[in-house]
Amino acid sequence: MLEYVICSILDQQQKQTIPFSGGRCMGEFDGRVFVATSRDVYYLLAVPIEKQVCRYLVLCLGTTDVHFGNLQILLLLS
Repeated sequence: MLEYVICSILDQQQKQTIPFSGGRCMGEFDGRVFVATSRDVYYLLAVPIEKQVCRYLVLCLGTTDVHFGNLQILLLLS
């Protein structure tokens, strides 16, 4: 099993560790981080916290009209 350590780009401190069961290797190509198992290849995608919160609220509240701070965001779900 591989473990991926997530660090802040601001202070370079470790923020999170993600276990990846079945992980065989990882590599960075063209700005993307790829991880592989014996059967599949995945890439890790950085998602801004604002987008994560909005998507979470949509799932919890069942609405596409989300307020984030002083911003009102109308999410278009695909």
